[in-house]
Amino acid sequence: MSKLTDKDWYEIWEKFAWDSDIKIPEQFQTEMTKKHGAGHYFIDEDATWNMQKDLIQELVNTKLKELET
Repeated sequence: MSKLTDKDWYEIWEKFAWDSDIKIPEQFQTEMTKKHGAGHYFIDEDATWNMQKDLIQELVNTKLKELET
């Protein structure tokens, strides 16, 4: 099993910071528009945190796969 280095974690958190500000709001708006129609929807803190946790897991899994190859 691969271990993540400090450099790997740095890259993960840098990507998280970018994706958290851009990807999560876009993903949320897309999901809400599909469910409820056109509009601007506001995300609450719990939903934000849940989406951030999913994003962190996705980034870590991606980095681990990179290290395996």
